[in-house]
Amino acid sequence: MDIGANAGQYGLLLRRLGYTNRIISYEPLPEAFARLSATARADPSWAVSQKAVGSAHGEVVMQIARNSVSSSILEMSPIHVKAAPDSRVVGTIAVNCISLDEILSDMDGESVMVKIDTQGYEQSVLASGMNSIKLVSLFEIETSFVELYYGQALFREIDAFMNKAGFKLSSLEEGFFDESSGELLQCDAIYSRLSSESPIP
Repeated sequence: MDIGANAGQYGLLLRRLGYTNRIISYEPLPEAFARLSATARADPSWAVSQKAVGSAHGEVVMQIARNSVSSSILEMSPIHVKAAPDSRVVGTIAVNCISLDEILSDMDGESVMVKIDTQGYEQSVLASGMNSIKLVSLFEIETSFVELYYGQALFREIDAFMNKAGFKLSSLEEGFFDESSGELLQCDAIYSRLSSESPIP
């Protein structure tokens, strides 16, 4: 499950690394979704859906960033714009949002990995999957160390949630730096399930 797929960069990476099984990508922005659809069209094992995922069920307003990849349901903070001026917001759009529980509802019995890259909205995505998180074996979650989007959960909060849900931190991938200070602002955290009997919060 590729949540926050943008133009399909993550799916293409998986294919380059040799992954050949099913990918389901979710991307709500029309322009990014058009590029995603074109990218996935020739791949019969890659499905796409023009939806956001999270706890704000139904229609929700999304902030459109100039660089597209920094677009978010949450309002961007000045820290983000200072570190990446091309990420400034240039507009808004109403998009459809569904829950993680909904997209995982027919995954029972499958080996599932969920990648979440939703620009500060990751905690909402996780919270919308309380009934189905037990079906997931592996998560890759973009996490922030400073508030790049107002109201977002930071790394420590995400990490605590995942530990309580029965997952262990397996790896960290370098991400977004403030080039002027060298400060690490974001990275991807990889979580693997401890056991099938782990509790959920």
